[in-house]
Amino acid sequence: MSGAERQELTARAQKAVAELEGAAMMLRSTYFEALIVKAVTGSLAAAQGDWLDRATAAAHCRCSTSEIDRAAAAGCFKTYRRAGTPLFKRSEVNALIEAGTWPKRGAMHNLCPAQT
Repeated sequence: MSGAERQELTARAQKAVAELEGAAMMLRSTYFEALIVKAVTGSLAAAQGDWLDRATAAAHCRCSTSEIDRAAAAGCFKTYRRAGTPLFKRSEVNALIEAGTWPKRGAMHNLCPAQT
């Protein structure tokens, strides 16, 4: 290895170390800690809240968002809207599951009463 190649490698290694040190400083910062606290707090609130959006409802029910949409359209539980975003009451979704009456894909129109 020539002297120029060695210098090039040393310079690249020093740059990589400096970038890693910068990343480590950011990870130890109060700003990053605040971001993590905010994300965890928001996730806990959503997990314990009364309202579910489509993705959260699907994760809660262990199904696809399409199945949530079909069940809501069939009147299995009511769809509420906030600024156009569909929301579902956790208690209504749980009641359907607890009753053991979650309909199969092709049977939704027969088993779910229409919501008014």
